[in-house]
Amino acid sequence: MAGQKLLKMENITKKFPGVLALDEVSLEVEAGEIVGLVGENGAGKTTLIEILNPHPAPTGFFRQDSGKIYLEGREIKPRGPREAINMGLSIIHQHLSQVNNLSVAHNLFLGREPTRGPFNTVDTRSMRRQSRRILEELGLNIEPEEKIGRLNIAQRQMIELARALLLDTRVLVVDEITAALNEEDTARIHRVLLNLKDKGLGIIFISHHLEEIFAICDRVVVLRDGKVSGTGAPSELTREDLIHWMVGRDIKKIDRESQASSDELLWVDNLSGAGFVREVSFKLNQGEILGLAGLVGAGRSELAGILFGVQPHTGGRVLIEGKPMKPGSPHRAMEAGLGYVPEDRLTQGLILPMTVKDNLTLPVLPHISSVWRINEKKRRQIARDYVSRLDIATPSLKQRVSGLSGGNQQKVVLGKWLAFEPKILVVDEPTRGIDVGAKSEIMRILQEITARGIGIIMISSELPEIINLSDRILVMCEGRVTGEFRGTDVSQEEIMNCATYDS
Repeated sequence: MAGQKLLKMENITKKFPGVLALDEVSLEVEAGEIVGLVGENGAGKTTLIEILNPHPAPTGFFRQDSGKIYLEGREIKPRGPREAINMGLSIIHQHLSQVNNLSVAHNLFLGREPTRGPFNTVDTRSMRRQSRRILEELGLNIEPEEKIGRLNIAQRQMIELARALLLDTRVLVVDEITAALNEEDTARIHRVLLNLKDKGLGIIFISHHLEEIFAICDRVVVLRDGKVSGTGAPSELTREDLIHWMVGRDIKKIDRESQASSDELLWVDNLSGAGFVREVSFKLNQGEILGLAGLVGAGRSELAGILFGVQPHTGGRVLIEGKPMKPGSPHRAMEAGLGYVPEDRLTQGLILPMTVKDNLTLPVLPHISSVWRINEKKRRQIARDYVSRLDIATPSLKQRVSGLSGGNQQKVVLGKWLAFEPKILVVDEPTRGIDVGAKSEIMRILQEITARGIGIIMISSELPEIINLSDRILVMCEGRVTGEFRGTDVSQEEIMNCATYDS
């Protein structure tokens, strides 16, 4: 079926106040083809996709300013998400829009439930039957009656794929859905997408993991600053080609220079909690980067949450610079000098409607406030300082963080804790969902701050990242530490052996 033009976006242009988001961008997708769409955060990928699936905006539905869209040779002008879906255009986003307390079947048919009888009663029997059929087709051993909130992230992403199939999709846009998945679950998603390709679907695949682009895409289109900067077959390109098209410059490899001293900063003894973490012990020295490796669900994020007081603590001791710190309260953790960059910047790290200035200075408000008022002069100076230090791309300090790219949002989360001047910084998946250029900058920042004696606990699912940056690596499996290595003296295979430890 390959060769039939399913979708053609021709000379799409979109302007925002002071920003040319898309400048005559063209993209084509054939039946039975996977087209990779890559670029730095802010390059225009999201804007292009939102034009395909327009959402309500203050001035009406989100539309291009100029350019045309053709579906199977016929010009279309979708006026909203429902109309786009009815045309056969479906989008699966990285951040799921599912209702946790509803069943899998109800989520699959949300907003389009089958009905029967004169009173249009929801036909639950038909809904379950169709759900079971599509779940079996995808090889999912999940009951339609299961509450979706009880499923893991990989299963929930597969449910989104199942929903797209039930919608009679012809063009499927897949936006960063493997960002939070391990290698096994990512490979499973890939197999499903390749199967859908064989059935004649056209697929637009967005990912910051360039390895995925080379693994499953037939063509790749690269955006930079709202323009197409390059296109071609991945089989004829190198990783360096794509990076150069994405950022317009070479990404320098970080040469790791350890700043670790022999001065003990943190001592954790038999720490347990969060209903999962069991008797974890380790030490962290000044200027050291301690990597936490393991599969999704190994207990790494729960351990970080216990240390900062956002997950329950049931046993064990924590000493910071020799002084006891009782887990269970973020306030106590901060008083002891602990900062925390959480895994999900959108729901845990930022207050999206607030400005860059407000978010950057949240942790330091007690230090720049009197009983009567906040010292706005100091507040602005701190915000300006960290926007400059971290090279945060923002029109002004008054910009809402919801309007920043993912990489710049992550810099704001990091910046607010650096402004707090912690002794220990826990960073959970600091480069998840950001582009290769922003990743390099975040890694450089983490390395630089260790020179100030700050100890870092870094959780990452990307093994090369953990190995390249860490002084020591702890591997977790099923809530326990199952291995410890020097950062420069370990292979990915050794880490995975410990991460899949069979107790």
